[in-house]
Formats: sequence, structure tokens, C-alpha cells
Amino acid sequence: MLILHNRAVYKASDAWRFGAALTYSAQKPQNPNTYPRPVTYKFRTWHEAACNQPFSKRFALNYRIRIEERFLSTHPGHFDLAEPHPFVFRHRYRAQLGYAIKKANLAFRASDELFLIISRVLLFDQNQVYMSVEKRFNPALAIELGRIRRQVPPVGSAAELPPAWRK
Repeated sequence: MLILHNRAVYKASDAWRFGAALTYSAQKPQNPNTYPRPVTYKFRTWHEAACNQPFSKRFALNYRIRIEERFLSTHPGHFDLAEPHPFVFRHRYRAQLGYAIKKANLAFRASDELFLIISRVLLFDQNQVYMSVEKRFNPALAIELGRIRRQVPPVGSAAELPPAWRK
């Protein structure tokens, strides 16, 4: 898997941040039993607004709304800008609870993120639950260890969208 990611963030206040990004990725199928394992290429742009609400010295709620525009390659091989690409418009909403232990430079997080595809109708794409622990060494360096659990609908139940569009 190859992911190249550029991001710009504007901090409007202590609570609000706005961002935009461009991502290029090359991924093989996530199911290890898939054979052959062709690489799928895609470009993704996104825009987001995030709000952080501390409600004590240690606890904070963070909300994020992200809108993604995804351009997918229809065949294995290099991404050719001249070919027509399927376009997927997706909304993501995340709610996250954080707990910080400042003296130890530790943070614990639990979040739930809902993914919705916008086409002719609103479609459930996936739900992602994430739990992590972060150790901060200085303001610019931290290590985060986490676990993601994804819930995706069975193939064919999210309208007629191919499974490759739900990555």
C-alpha cells in the first residue's frame, strides 16, 4: 500500500479547526484471499471542520465532519488522468472522547465514525470504532497505538456500489 497525503489546517480558535487535503493511494484488496491481487489507484480530496470541547482538565469531546470527493481507477495499472473515473461523494462524521494524563504525557481516545455515501440516495458505507493510547515525547513527537473495528454492510446491500468503492 502506498499513500501520499498533503494537508492544510486553519485554526480559527482554540475550539475550531478547518482543513483540506489531497490524497493519492495505491492499494491492494483488503481481503487476503482475493487472487489475483491487483493494485487499485485513487485520488481523494477532502474538506473538514473539527470542534474540540474540553469539559474538564482531563476529558474532552471532539467532533469532526468531513466531506470526501473520491476519484477511483476502474482497472489495475497506473492512474491515467485522461481516462474517465468513477466519482464517489462521501460524508464522514466522527465523535471522539479523549482522556489526558498530562504528567505522564499520555492520552486515551475512543471514537466512532459513520461513513455515508451520497449518490441518488443516502447510503450507509461503514462504521468505524477506534480506541488508542498516545505517548507524547515532546510537542512535535508522539507515538499512538490503536485498534480499528470496521462494520461494513454485506456486498450488495449498500445499493449496487462495488466493494472497491468502500475503501
